[in-house]
Amino acid sequence: MKKSYSFIANWKMNLNFLEELEFANLNSEKFINLSVTKNCKIILAPSFVSLYPINQIFKDTKVEISAQDCSSSYSGPYTGQISAQSLNYLGCTHCIIGHSESRKFHKENDSDIAAKFSQLINFKISPIICIGETEKENLEKRTFEVLEKQLAQIFEILKKQTHIPNFLTIKISYEPVWAIGSGKIPEQDNLETIFY
Repeated sequence: MKKSYSFIANWKMNLNFLEELEFANLNSEKFINLSVTKNCKIILAPSFVSLYPINQIFKDTKVEISAQDCSSSYSGPYTGQISAQSLNYLGCTHCIIGHSESRKFHKENDSDIAAKFSQLINFKISPIICIGETEKENLEKRTFEVLEKQLAQIFEILKKQTHIPNFLTIKISYEPVWAIGSGKIPEQDNLETIFY
């Protein structure tokens, strides 16, 4: 079986609304050309406010659009949050959840992320689940223990699912917290041990 690759560009909050639209328009042809490369998927994750207009730029192409996060709730009095249902209406095919920044700054735990996972699959959006251990956990040789714990509740949800549509993919993004922005890169042997 040939390997396929997904290139997910999380724009975070690096560009403002106008800059995101300008960047998408200026580079649309390049993104579209990359998206038709064999075994290659291009997924762009702009900020919430740009999701709809950027989805319109890439409508009817193979470039896919992801949200950077979603609410763990279906609806309700949750100021500043966006539901999976709304992301579905906006045309998002993917959504990033469990990013280390959300775990750290928003105090998200594994239960919160599992609830977001449920919302996404209910609205036929493919989750991109971020997992990773801290430097301390890595030095203590607890990587597998931490990663298993981060995914345990999601696996429990999957066990109860009777049918997941073929077009829905579940991506796991291994991002060791100690490597983000540090210039440190996990050894190839370590990555192969984790994923093969």
